[in-house]
Amino acid sequence: VTHKFADGREEWLFDGFLFLEFKDGMGYTYSPGYDKKNATRKQWEWYLDRLFEPGKSLSALNSVIGEKKSELGDPGFRHKVVLTCFVPMPGQKDWGEIDGKALDFDNLADKKTAAKWFLDQLQSRFEKAGYENLDLWGIYWIDEDMVNTGDFPKEISDYVHSKGLKFVWIPYFRAEGHQRWKQLGFDIVYHQPNYMFTSNIPLSRLDEAIDIAQK
Repeated sequence: VTHKFADGREEWLFDGFLFLEFKDGMGYTYSPGYDKKNATRKQWEWYLDRLFEPGKSLSALNSVIGEKKSELGDPGFRHKVVLTCFVPMPGQKDWGEIDGKALDFDNLADKKTAAKWFLDQLQSRFEKAGYENLDLWGIYWIDEDMVNTGDFPKEISDYVHSKGLKFVWIPYFRAEGHQRWKQLGFDIVYHQPNYMFTSNIPLSRLDEAIDIAQK
């Protein structure tokens, strides 16, 4: 939220924050491949409760910004928040029910129903919380490639935009679908160089990632 210099001066730093999670730490994954079991509605709701828990996550960020405003004065901008949309996993049939109907994620309509329900939850809970220092600005698509989900993001892009929100994605280096980000319905995409994970990747990877992003 702020940066403190060596001489003790403190200034506002980041103006936006992304809240994301790949798994719940108890064996369930919110995106393909991060743990053994696909998250169900129960795990999706557990995450929502944690995200909006008083004193944690969004509430904690809101409080810190308020404290710093009293010390440094108004920053001159509203802090933005991007929240994550989880992946309705292809092939999953045990996610749970919405309005009494059991959802089958081999069915496109059911996947859209689950995603829209989750987006509604994010927006309604955010509005109900009434954070005085935060604006809900965007939605983040958690899956970093289109290998498992096909082109599903474009099926919910219009719904994200109907809420007045931006749709954001961060594919890994040359991830499947990265070059089709506009067709997939995203507004902003960050291309990862993935330079730091393996010691034998040459420094030229950074230049290559930039060239790809420019194209």
